[in-house]
Amino acid sequence: MINFEFSNKAFESQFVPLVEEAYAEASGLLGGVPTDTLRVQFKQGADETTGVGGFTHSEEHINLAILAGYEDSEVQRGNLRGTVFHEALHAWQGFTYEKAPFTALEAAIYEGCALVFERQYAGAAASYGDYSQYSEEELGGWLDEIRSIGTAYYEDTTVWQEWALYHPKYEQKWLMYKVGSWFIDRTLNKNQLDLLDLKDMTAGQILSLDIA
Repeated sequence: MINFEFSNKAFESQFVPLVEEAYAEASGLLGGVPTDTLRVQFKQGADETTGVGGFTHSEEHINLAILAGYEDSEVQRGNLRGTVFHEALHAWQGFTYEKAPFTALEAAIYEGCALVFERQYAGAAASYGDYSQYSEEELGGWLDEIRSIGTAYYEDTTVWQEWALYHPKYEQKWLMYKVGSWFIDRTLNKNQLDLLDLKDMTAGQILSLDIA
């Protein structure tokens, strides 16, 4: 059962059936739900590029944001479907704000899992995880930097903003998500696995697949 809370009910209520359907589909793929009752709270703060936003507060509480007036409603709905899949996997794997802090490397692994999940199973563009324009050397270098950050990713707002939003040194957006997507794709290809093979693994267990 999903309980919805709105910030702008007149606008946001139209998306309730999509959210319910997407969450049910994601839960079916994962083999269940982490909670019998889910709280979905609509908030402000959607990304202008994708038209949506998401945040997993706990296994029982997910926040969603939807930008009013987004230029392409069909693309926005596809992005929202992907976001629901993304946050559902976070809840399933226990990658939630309630259980923070995690290391930056753990965050990259969990974000990568969620991005691949929404891309492959929700059919979402997941553009913020697109790493196709970068070389293996660039991505590997950023991964090494992410390894060194530790829990400062959660404890220092500047560090979080650089890697999650925009890194002024590299003039790049969303590096945490792009590096995470690349890392998970590489791990899956190396081990001939599907993303759903990772759904019950911790970040440490997934990391061991890459270095095995």
